[in-house]
Amino acid sequence: MGAQSPAAAESNAQAWERQPPAVPTPDTSAVPPEAEDVLHPPAPGQANPWLAALASAGFRYRTRPSADGCEICVPSEKAAAARAEIAEVERLNQDWPPPVARAQDAGPEYTGGWSVSLGVAAGLLLFHGSVGPYDRSAPVFAQGCAESGRIVAGEWWRAITALTLHADATHVLGNAVCCLFFGSAVSRQLGTGLGWLLILLSGFLGNWSAAQVVEFPRASVGASTATFGAVGLLCALQFIRNYRAYGTLRSVWNRTWVPLAAAVAIFALLGTEWHADMGPPMEIRGRIDIEGHLCGLLAGLLLGTAAAFACRKRIPDAVQFAFGLAAMLCLWGAWWAARLAM
Repeated sequence: MGAQSPAAAESNAQAWERQPPAVPTPDTSAVPPEAEDVLHPPAPGQANPWLAALASAGFRYRTRPSADGCEICVPSEKAAAARAEIAEVERLNQDWPPPVARAQDAGPEYTGGWSVSLGVAAGLLLFHGSVGPYDRSAPVFAQGCAESGRIVAGEWWRAITALTLHADATHVLGNAVCCLFFGSAVSRQLGTGLGWLLILLSGFLGNWSAAQVVEFPRASVGASTATFGAVGLLCALQFIRNYRAYGTLRSVWNRTWVPLAAAVAIFALLGTEWHADMGPPMEIRGRIDIEGHLCGLLAGLLLGTAAAFACRKRIPDAVQFAFGLAAMLCLWGAWWAARLAM
């Protein structure tokens, strides 16, 4: 091949240095074939993202029309780096745009959770106002707190009644706010009846399990065990339902990390709740109830997993009412058993 004329060489250099327009158009400037490699976008719509990636990384290129749309020509010495840049951009954007949820797999949603949860929060505040702060000599605390030794001995009701007792006004206010927000979130996914029944059950299982694993005598009060159970329910429901709807673990994590972060925040807020170490005599010593919180969270995770698989269809209102009635009967029955034991 003969040497290029000065005018042709100048025209060729100008073609390489030209910046791409906002919407790239084919450029048929003459370039020696042996000086370039050709990149073939897999689909016509893929050419523009490739050109944007090359332009943002400072690569020189030109385009030319082809049967499939257009081809991208890059200098041969930069071809390997250009391919690596395109591969990295595609890796970073593999889940973009976000996949659209499959409506049939997202699970049902319910209304009315805020009103019921507000009633539960108000009930906690009113009950605390009627029984007052923690008093070791008061019969309601003597028979209602979650004393581990007595729970193991068969006084099961303490694992439920302790959820309604609180040490002071700050304690009950924090738990009431958490019950309002997380109770309404669980109710939105499971319905108010089933949602609050499982929250109560997770609190019961949390206190009961903590009594089995704690080696020292101890008595705890507070609804935070049920609050952590609600967070566990949300984590399990969000994980399983989002995986069904979106099908990728990255999409699931992007939608599940919020309840996990909430669990950490609640632990920081309520993890220092007062609870009583049963020394001689029994008194509140301000120990963190780590066992109860973790057991409540684990119980919520297990119950939420079961509910996600069992409740894929909308539950009728009559059944939700029955679940809610069962929750109230469990709470009433626990206090009735405590009264009989006085």
